[in-house]
Amino acid sequence: MLTTTLWRLLYIFPNLAAALGMMVVALMAWSYRAQRGARALCIFAVASTVWALFETISFIGLPPEWILFVWHLKSIGVSIAPLAMMVAAFDYFGYGHLVSQRRIALLSLVPIAKLFASWTNGWHGLVWRELHMDYATPFPTLTGVPGLMTWVYYFYAGLLLIITTTFLLMRLSELPRPQQRQVYIVIAAMLLPLFATTAFMLGIAPLPNTSFTPLAFNVSGFFLLRGFSRGRMFELPPVTAYEIYRSQDDAVFVIDKANRVLDLNIAARNLLVWAERDNIGGTLPQMLPQVAELLEGCADECRGEVLLNSRYYDVRISPLHTLDKRVHGRLLVWRDVTDRKWLETELRRLAVTDELTGLYNRRHFFARGEEDVEHAMRYGRPLSLIMVDVDHFKEVNDRYGHEAGDRALVLLAGILSNKLRNVDCVGRIGGEEFALLMPETTAEAACEVATRLINEVAEAEMELPDGQRIGLTISVGVVTLQEEETSMNMFLRRADIALYKAKKKGRNRIVQM
Repeated sequence: MLTTTLWRLLYIFPNLAAALGMMVVALMAWSYRAQRGARALCIFAVASTVWALFETISFIGLPPEWILFVWHLKSIGVSIAPLAMMVAAFDYFGYGHLVSQRRIALLSLVPIAKLFASWTNGWHGLVWRELHMDYATPFPTLTGVPGLMTWVYYFYAGLLLIITTTFLLMRLSELPRPQQRQVYIVIAAMLLPLFATTAFMLGIAPLPNTSFTPLAFNVSGFFLLRGFSRGRMFELPPVTAYEIYRSQDDAVFVIDKANRVLDLNIAARNLLVWAERDNIGGTLPQMLPQVAELLEGCADECRGEVLLNSRYYDVRISPLHTLDKRVHGRLLVWRDVTDRKWLETELRRLAVTDELTGLYNRRHFFARGEEDVEHAMRYGRPLSLIMVDVDHFKEVNDRYGHEAGDRALVLLAGILSNKLRNVDCVGRIGGEEFALLMPETTAEAACEVATRLINEVAEAEMELPDGQRIGLTISVGVVTLQEEETSMNMFLRRADIALYKAKKKGRNRIVQM
């Protein structure tokens, strides 16, 4: 009797230790449930606990029908553990997107079929072809011959874990050394139970009618607990290249040599029309014709600017290399530079315009004038210049205030702008002085423009802040470029003299020189 009890304890103890160890793993994983992979690892640990616990109960001396019922309960843990471990591994290392809910549902079909077949085995024998009590062991144990469904599920579970292991090893180089150790811990925790189950399926067992699997769970639990404590698994989770580019605000496309889209992040999906957002395998130039020319002209690494939906993007194209340095595709990073473009445009505008009136400032007006003078001299074309000054501007400022003076300048700037042709250039070159440069314009035509201008200003009224309305007048000097005037300074000096004469003659008039 004592000997039988000791044998039972020898069978029970490894399974019970495995159940307790995986229960601790489940509790620790649950404490990190907010971290990726922790919930799936907790499910794996609970499933392993169920597996080992009911294996323990099957050896306490129950009658055959109760042992079979316990086996059915054990099959719940057996059906859940492999898939849960695969999901935990992929999710923890940043590849949870590869095991979407839809894929998990499809992968669950085999475990569900296995679980259903286990509970209905008496009708078909797909899980156990034969079941009987073995009295040749130190105490009676239930044993059987594996059926077709057991072998199918064994290869299914093995394939899941081998695929997961292979995938993690392929991505090992992407991770720093501390996270590489975590990969080895997870792989060991996955493969040890698989090897133990393989030995059992082949008839290799430490004790009759039992397997190495509970012992393997003990070792797996030790590795996982060590990873929690010393490896700080959920305190220092790995960050993958996939996560980095997925979380970027920049749009990222991964394409192959034929420009087919292999992957894209959320920002990239937002660039596409709704119908194209999930078109993995589609050709990028067809999906975004704006980038076709840039792709065609880019042999290696390059960048360019693309206008899409009224937004400007700086597009960088880089080759993607395999480990043996072969190019197998390209990476396109789209950065929205619309705000920068607007800022650059605004800075350029501020650099050449007068802040109050919006006309060109003195520096830009002179630069443009030098170009027009050079062109007119080279090709013998007429070029006229009109200088304008507000009459009695100081009195307006002194009597009505500087705000009124500003309004007067803005009013005059608006009238001057309305007289512009595409080729003309108008600027504020002094306090109340303005100049209008008119290429391809003779002296007579310039005088006609000046006359209309002086009349329009005289007819206009300016409203003051208090509602009062006052009139303005201007003095105008008109000159046309002469052969000896080889620079803008010389040209403008003569226009300034004409303007001075107009003021001397009583203002509100035109003087042509």
